[in-house]
Amino acid sequence: MKKNLKYSILEDLMYQTPEGLMEVRVPQVIFTKEIKDGQTIIHNARIVTHVDEKNTNSSHC
Repeated sequence: MKKNLKYSILEDLMYQTPEGLMEVRVPQVIFTKEIKDGQTIIHNARIVTHVDEKNTNSSHC
């Protein structure tokens, strides 16, 4: 992660398949960084993660 960059997670939603497996994860994140002149940069982001259901490799569990 970049220098002087902080983050906080506002909410973390997870959608599941009927079988109970994770299908999509959508956390809301705020990134904050102080720059040289004392000002603060704030960036709101949504990180969407889709699971590859065709990947049957179970070594990551």
